[in-house]
Amino acid sequence: MQITHPNDEKHHDPQSRALQRNQSFFLGGVLIVAGALWLLNNIGVLTPRAFDLIFSWPTLLIVIGGYLLAVYQWAWGSILGGIGLCLLIAEIIHIPIPLFKLWLPLLCIGLGIVLLVRKRA
Repeated sequence: MQITHPNDEKHHDPQSRALQRNQSFFLGGVLIVAGALWLLNNIGVLTPRAFDLIFSWPTLLIVIGGYLLAVYQWAWGSILGGIGLCLLIAEIIHIPIPLFKLWLPLLCIGLGIVLLVRKRA
C-alpha cells in the first residue's frame, strides 16, 4: 500500500485516473469471466476440452496482452496477445508447433516491433 499526499500531482492527473479505471475495469472483468467459466465447468456445462483451452497458456498470454493494451502498452500488448492468439488457434485446429523452434524468431520479431513503435525520448 502506498501513502500519497492529497495534493499530489499524480492524484489529479486525468490520464492517471483513466489508467487506474482501465486497470480496475479490465482486472474486474477478467475475474468475473474466469469465475463464471469456472462455475460453468463445475456444474458440467463446459466440456473438459473447452475448459482446458480456456484456462491454458495461450489464453493467459492473450489476457496479459489485453491487460497491457488496457494500460496503453500497445506494442507489448499486441505482441503477447498476437502470440497467444496464434498458439490458441494452432491448439484448436491441432497443429503441432514445436515451441523451441518458435521462441527465438518470435522474440526477434517482437523486439523489432517494439523498437519500431516505441516513443523517442
